[in-house]
Formats: sequence, structure tokens, C-alpha cells
Amino acid sequence: MKKIRTLFSLLIVLSFLAACTFPTWLTYTNTAYSFQLQYPPGGSLVPGATDTSARIQLPITAGTNLVEKYLDIAVQVGASPCESPLAEGYTPGSLTPTALTINGLSWVRESASEGAAGSFFDWTAYSTVSGSVCVSLTFVLHSHNPGVYATPPPTFNAGAESLIFVSIVNTFEWLGGSAVTPTLVMCPTASLHAPALLAPADGAVISALDPTLTWEYPDSCVPQGYRIDLSTDPTFADTSLSGGTGNPSTSWGPAHPLADCTTYFWKVAPINDITLGPASGVFVFHTNASGTCGPETPASLSGQVWLDQCSVAMDASPVPSPLPAGCVVDSYGVDADGIHQAGEPYVFGMAVNLGPGDCPVGGPMSTTTDSSGAFAFTGLTPGKYCLNVNGVSIVGLGGSGHWTLVPGGHEANSYRSILLGPGENLTGQDFAWYTEGGPTPTPVPTLVPSITPTLVPSFTPTVVPGLAFNPKVTPNVYPYMRNCNPGLPLDFSVTLSNPTGVGGVVLFLRWKNQSTGAEIPWNEGLSMNPQGHGMYHTALTLLQIPGLSDLTRSGAKAWLEYQFVATGAQGNPLGRSPVYSDVTLTPCK
Repeated sequence: MKKIRTLFSLLIVLSFLAACTFPTWLTYTNTAYSFQLQYPPGGSLVPGATDTSARIQLPITAGTNLVEKYLDIAVQVGASPCESPLAEGYTPGSLTPTALTINGLSWVRESASEGAAGSFFDWTAYSTVSGSVCVSLTFVLHSHNPGVYATPPPTFNAGAESLIFVSIVNTFEWLGGSAVTPTLVMCPTASLHAPALLAPADGAVISALDPTLTWEYPDSCVPQGYRIDLSTDPTFADTSLSGGTGNPSTSWGPAHPLADCTTYFWKVAPINDITLGPASGVFVFHTNASGTCGPETPASLSGQVWLDQCSVAMDASPVPSPLPAGCVVDSYGVDADGIHQAGEPYVFGMAVNLGPGDCPVGGPMSTTTDSSGAFAFTGLTPGKYCLNVNGVSIVGLGGSGHWTLVPGGHEANSYRSILLGPGENLTGQDFAWYTEGGPTPTPVPTLVPSITPTLVPSFTPTVVPGLAFNPKVTPNVYPYMRNCNPGLPLDFSVTLSNPTGVGGVVLFLRWKNQSTGAEIPWNEGLSMNPQGHGMYHTALTLLQIPGLSDLTRSGAKAWLEYQFVATGAQGNPLGRSPVYSDVTLTPCK
């Protein structure tokens, strides 16, 4: 039950016989439901209004503890009783309606006050009905508790700020004399669609703690109602804030003011009787009513990438019974099962990308898997993300296979939609790839740079005629460790002049002390990510290159030496670049 500070309980009948119009006022017109009203200069219609929901910010007297004053316009079809959406969360009987006649129209007035997180919300609602159309005009005075100020400002004059309410209601009129109720055709339950969310916008930061959530339905028919899930939990396990419209209205508000400085997740599903249709995507918004909210506790996510295996051919006939461990029968035929089995190899050096928002997104954040196929992203702002991997990184442009976990789509891409709450450490965000036709080869060929790497191109064997490497590395001067941040990425890209027959490119790296000439052994090789048209790319930090601790102890300048090796579809070397040493590592000061 909501906390009520003030409650109007008298039954009053007021009669305003003549309509009021104000030549200098602005006009709000709802053509879908055929009504209009006026509001004073200085007011503004908030973007995102729909046929069933709109907000108008109203001018206030500055210099007091009143933060804002606004009018929420809500349209509900078939609502019984016809009342403000804010009244829906109250215990029956706790609000005593007041009947009024204003400008010849019958209205019901309800009024209450609520408090949350140092704020007060005093609201007064006027509701009228014509046919099956209910229109509610809810006026809200949002103020701060004077106790939250070091030097409290003057308390606002509630009576003076509320005088405008009845004047606005007095301008309300049905166009044509009565509401025009759109012909509503109920959708068959089997044909319900996912709604499209509108406001608050995905990722929005809002100042209102009593927001109106709005959406639209993508069909000419309508469902009987909608279920709204609203939660601070991205899994929606906590349903205490959730609710429903009970009618086809495409707007809804929470029964209680929300908490300030908090991340909320919400989604909407249509419902007929007790059967839910498909839910919308999830939107995220953050509350900041005080304007002083700091960053929320960062979140993180992690997972592994491995090669799924099945010892039975995909087109085997008859299918063995029982199937060996690691195999299942699905739409592909005999397939790997998407579960990591003992001995299935992990994918090393593969790029995993993360971007904010809905899938598909391929970045801009990126990391690579380690020798156990593991990857992680840390320090993430709570919200919605898309995790992405590409199977071409494993088998090359000419290879074949598919993702068994998570089944992917176009051009071997696979995506995971991620929702992160504050401080959440989300694990198990795994991917598994299966190359058809039996056990999968290891993803990274066992290659070793030239026994005697040389900067002279003529000493680099090239099997493919015309194969040449055009590299680009940034930055070319890199401060390392001590008081520096070792997370600065090194960006490697290479373009092959003749990529015919090339299935992949492996990057080798090592340190060379500029003072002593001492060399740290080469890394094991890192598979680069194909970009198309013979281009390959990867990004990594110094922490991903072996031997950094030895270099750090010496405090010496060093070269980062690197070499590209082009391989065929089976991992056989086709050609090597020269060994480059044009990246300088310099100790921090």
C-alpha cells in the first residue's frame, strides 16, 4: 500500500457552466481519441508521446523545494473504473473519489501524496469517460524534502502551484461532442506478437521516479491486455514491481515510486485470458532524480570457447545406437552436443567482441581467448550488451562448420544477448564450434617462426606466388609497466597482396632488449581475425605477450619483434613475412 500524506475525502459537486479558452495558451490535441485541452505558456510536451500517453511539463515558481510540476495524460479503453493509472496501486477504499462537473462534463477527482528517497510526489487526478474511452489528467507536484538540503530553500506554496489544475481541466473538450472510439479487433491468441518498446528509451537516464512506460503493438488487432515486467534484476526473478494493464492500453506506470540511483530492466508481453504472447526485447533505464548519482558498481562477464567434437559422421546411416558421448541427433544429422567433454580442445587466441545494446553488435570492446579458451570483460557499466564471436577465426574463409553453442547465423557469426546488473559477475557465457565430418582439428596450427628470423625479405620462404604482407601496427612507441597502465591495446593488421588459398594468418611476437640484444622466446602463435579481402586484424595488450615480467625487471628499452605466417585451410604454412622490429617499448617514468 502506498504511503498517503494527504487524502481528499469530501464529495463535492462543482459546476462550471461555460467553457474556458485562453488565447495565449498552447493546445494539445489527441486526434486518435478526439479530444483536446490547453496548457499555459512555458509548458512543453515531453518527446515520446503516444496516442494513449503524454506528459506536459508545466512552469513552476523558482527558488523553492519544488523540483517540477507536470501533467500526465493517459487514455484507457474499457477501463472500469475510469481512474488515473497512479490509483491502481492503492488498496481498494483507501482513495475516496470526488465527483465533479466541470465545463458540463462529469469528472472523478482523486488525490494523494507519496514519498520516496527524499522526494515527495503530490498528485491530483481528474478522470472522465465517453463511451469506452477513459481519459485521466494527473497533475503531479514533485518536491524535495527540505531536510536533504544543507541550507533548505523556502517551501513551495502548494495552493498557488495547484490553481492551474482546474483551469487546464476546464479547457478539456471532446472533439465532435464525444469520444471517437477506434474499432478494436482482438488478436487471436495464437497470433500474438512481441510489442515494440518506446519509452523510457533504452539506456535512458530519467529524473522521474514515477515514469510512464509506453510501447506499441505491431498489428491492426490488439490483445486483451499486457503484462509488464519491471525489475532491478536482469533475470526478472523479482516480480514485485511488475504488473499489467488489464486492457489494450499501451502505457503503464509502477504502483510505487522507484528508487533513485538505480538501474531498471523492463519488457512487455501481450496477454489474452491467461495466455502470454511473445515478450518484447528488454530495455534498460537508470534513475537519477537527485542529479547526484555516482557510477554504479561495475559488472563483469566471462566464458570459454572450445571445439566441439563427435566421432560419428554427420550423415552416418544407420545412426549408431547408443550414440557415443558428445554426440546428438538434430537438424544437422549426427551433431556435436554443445557440452564440453573431456579432451575437447579449447580455442586459443580467438577474438571475442562485446558491444552495448541489442544484438547483432560486433564491438567496440574486444579481447582474445587464452590457452584454456577463457575470456573475460571487466569494469562494465550495468546494462545491456551483445557478445559476438566469428567461426571464420577458427576455420578460415573457406572452412566449414557451425556453432553448437550458441547456434549462430549469417557468415559464421554467433551472438549472446547479455543483461548485467550492478556488481554482477556473469560466468558461463560459452561458445562451442563444430567442424562437420568427425573429430575437429586443433584450431591453431603448431607453427614456429623461422629458425633464424631475419629482416631481409629474401630469406623469407614464400610458397604462394605474389604473396606479400602489408602490415600496420599502432602505436609504434609503447610505454610499459611500472607506473603505466598495461591495458593499452596494441593493434595489429595485415593485408595480403594475394590471399588465394589462404585460410588464416598466425601472428608471432617476442621481446628483444635494445641494450643487450637478449631475446625472449617467441609466443606460441596467435590466430588473427579475418576482415575480408585479404585483411586480418587482432588487438592485444602487453600482458598477453610472454616474458613481460622479465622485461619489466630489467627496466630496459626493447623492440617488439613480430612476424606473420599465412596458412592454408589445414594449417600448413604458405608463406612468412619478414620479422619486423618497428615497435619500441620504453619504460615508464
